[in-house]
Amino acid sequence: MMLATIMGCENREASTSGENRSENYPRPISDAAAFEQLLATAGDRLLVIDFHAEWCAPCKLLVPILAEVSRKTSDLADFYAVDIDANRALAQRMGVSGIPYVLLMQNGTPLKKLRGLLSEEIYIAAIREAAAAPAD
Repeated sequence: MMLATIMGCENREASTSGENRSENYPRPISDAAAFEQLLATAGDRLLVIDFHAEWCAPCKLLVPILAEVSRKTSDLADFYAVDIDANRALAQRMGVSGIPYVLLMQNGTPLKKLRGLLSEEIYIAAIREAAAAPAD
């Protein structure tokens, strides 16, 4: 049985820290055009997209978790990150209602939405399950 701690940010909090996301963290998606380009070129590849904000404490805690998940599942998926403050319209379009919010997509279709700060095991299981499903 897996236990998960769920934490999330529903409201913007002031940030006093200028911490950068980990160097091992997935590639950033800069804007909606870059997101569309990614979807157009990804083919059948599974995409793991982390919607986050710099002011969100649980998002910062997710950085090393997703870095490790990325290391362990890089053969199954490509990892990306979207700053919701810089990409509000994209976050809204993708249904982001709270962060952290991790979206698994394939062939431009959302497959699974993971909300809150979850365990490494839950992210890995979701990626393996999505990767094992037949591609459209």
